[in-house]
Amino acid sequence: MVMIYNDGSYQFKSVRTIGIMQGQGRFTLADGKLKVENEHGRIVGTLYEEGGRRMLKLEGATKDGTQYSADLEPKK
Repeated sequence: MVMIYNDGSYQFKSVRTIGIMQGQGRFTLADGKLKVENEHGRIVGTLYEEGGRRMLKLEGATKDGTQYSADLEPKK
């Protein structure tokens, strides 16, 4: 789950088999993409439309090189 607020701040939470990953921060908008980088890693978000659905693709990597990605759609 990712919550993005009007001021660019966000909160996320992911329940995994090895525990909960969660955090917060603030996106900036650069080159048409949402971006954040901090002491833990980086995230880049791209808005797109697929099959008539609005989607947000988030791709991230931790400082140790672990990569994550998610394709999200608005909550209905």
